[in-house]
Amino acid sequence: MKSEQFLYLGSPTVSADILKKLIDENLPITSVVSKEPKRRTRGSALSVTPVEKVAKYYNLNVFYNLDDIDLNNYSLGIVVAYGKLIPNRIISNLRLVNIHFSLLPKYRGAAPVERAILSGEHVTGVSLMEIAEDLDAGDIFDQIEVRIGETDTLNILYEKLATKSIDILVKNLKSDVTARTEPMTYSAANLGRPTRQTGMVTWAKKISTEELRISTYDTVKQAFAKIRIGGAYFYYTDLKVKVIEARILDSHEIIHNDELFDLKLSDNRLILTLSDGFIELCKVIPQSKKEMFGSDFYNGFVKMKKIYKIDPYP
Repeated sequence: MKSEQFLYLGSPTVSADILKKLIDENLPITSVVSKEPKRRTRGSALSVTPVEKVAKYYNLNVFYNLDDIDLNNYSLGIVVAYGKLIPNRIISNLRLVNIHFSLLPKYRGAAPVERAILSGEHVTGVSLMEIAEDLDAGDIFDQIEVRIGETDTLNILYEKLATKSIDILVKNLKSDVTARTEPMTYSAANLGRPTRQTGMVTWAKKISTEELRISTYDTVKQAFAKIRIGGAYFYYTDLKVKVIEARILDSHEIIHNDELFDLKLSDNRLILTLSDGFIELCKVIPQSKKEMFGSDFYNGFVKMKKIYKIDPYP
């Protein structure tokens, strides 16, 4: 009997991390499909995707185009953040399962993890689904919940979801082995019968830059969620300031509210006033400057200009 071979489709870091762990679990992944190498800047060398880096380390076959692959060589394709639409001609000729980072049908689309954080969710999850013609509409083989910690950043939550992805794939593809001396084997035939998605469909469109802008009209939770995702910023006069690290102040640390001051220094900490409370801006990057502590930003910019307001509007 011919041994099975799996095809892996993915591109970004989280997909590469899952690929590495699946190889360590001895899943029979022999080839990957990933996005083409790109130049980060003009004149720079071509940069391959994180998935391709892992594939080359393990001497796996690498493809950029699904049409270059003999699908008859593979019993299953595993899709994790591939980043491209899969043509119907491929779907109809190769069984494909997809790891999606939400409890489908909630948060179908490009940014389910970001949307879960931005919406203040306490629980998300991993769905193992069959690839269908419509986006994220395939039948479900299995799902597993993942708790979202109040301070979980996007990267931390991705790590949690990646770990659960390994669990769910191993669970659904492994063969029943009674003797511990026998090696674990995996087969597409071990997948059970999927069930249709049930519940209200919600969509997770890509996060826009404007959605990450912090306003003084934001609540503490809203602003902190933007910071946890990464890329949050505010405008101080005409200067765009990225927020790299922040924390919500405890009740005993609450600063006396002065409506004249959005930005204030307290115990050498930069404090931002929001609609219902305060956060400490621990590290920031002013436009065209290097990363600095919040207190250094205050002393170098706010104190010098004596302007203590941020621009709350676009």
